[in-house]
Amino acid sequence: YLAPQGNGGYDVTKYDVDLSYDVETHGIAQAKVVITAQSDQTLRQFTLDARSGLTIDQVSVNGRRATFTHRGDKLIIGRFGTVPGNSTFTVRVAYSGDPVPIKDRSGRGKYGWLPTRRGSVTYTEPTGTSTWLPSNDVFYDKARWQMKLTAPRGLLGVSTGTFDGRSDKGGRTTTHWTMDTPTQPYTQVV
Repeated sequence: YLAPQGNGGYDVTKYDVDLSYDVETHGIAQAKVVITAQSDQTLRQFTLDARSGLTIDQVSVNGRRATFTHRGDKLIIGRFGTVPGNSTFTVRVAYSGDPVPIKDRSGRGKYGWLPTRRGSVTYTEPTGTSTWLPSNDVFYDKARWQMKLTAPRGLLGVSTGTFDGRSDKGGRTTTHWTMDTPTQPYTQVV
């Protein structure tokens, strides 16, 4: 049911997401995620879950530009040097796109990033986070979350976690959210 979700060689400890909503397409105008992870083996290449509908613009590992291939539902990252085993490293992914909901084969309907009449919402259990965020989209890899959501005035970005404030600038509203308790990717609702 979950295959081929999840990725080996590391454990994510934190996602720091900065996402701007596109009201015209009900998609993502631009976004970046900084993923902090702990390697459990030497890494020269690794993967993230990133479903079709996302456009990956740039990837770096520990501040060094990496090569990448977005094939199927996987983002394959390489040529960044080496991440030693048992070490902390960061991955930065810049992206945008029009997330495509997943049709559940069990008949429950669709899940992932779901457009609504006046916005969008995520319902991501069990593996729909990767429709809107390159991630290790598997239930056993819990992480802390920092979310920055920007939307046109009149809409408000809301996320799982503690509300840390809001600012209005240039016709756009930005909200900040923190989830300090490590949680599975599918529990991070936007």
